[in-house]
Amino acid sequence: MKETPKIMVIDDDPDFINAISMMLKVAKYDVVAALSPGQVKEKMLAHKPDLILIDSYAEGSFDARELCAEIKSSPRFRQLSATPVVFITSGKNDPREKPGGASHGRGKKGPDAYLEKPLKMEDMLSTIDELLRLRKR
Repeated sequence: MKETPKIMVIDDDPDFINAISMMLKVAKYDVVAALSPGQVKEKMLAHKPDLILIDSYAEGSFDARELCAEIKSSPRFRQLSATPVVFITSGKNDPREKPGGASHGRGKKGPDAYLEKPLKMEDMLSTIDELLRLRKR
């Protein structure tokens, strides 16, 4: 029996987490949510998600770029270092939040992909499917 992929959603807005979680559950993914910095790292280690969605502009609660770099390179998260990380951004005019921008590490220490708000379900699901397929290789 094939195991259902687990997606972790990190955001400081419970309404956004609920909306994304419903979309992911409809698409037959398991969902783990984290609202606060205190929850994020412990839940990641406990649940070992197959993919992580992070709001890159969560106000004041954590630095998404630092968290992503830590996931990709810290010995504490060694078992998650190959886990795809997707930034959800509303920063259309911020070059740091675009592929090729200052914070884009193409998966080495930066996110593996970007999705812009407002999220379109089909774009989110195709990005997730592609990254999970690449991870299995």
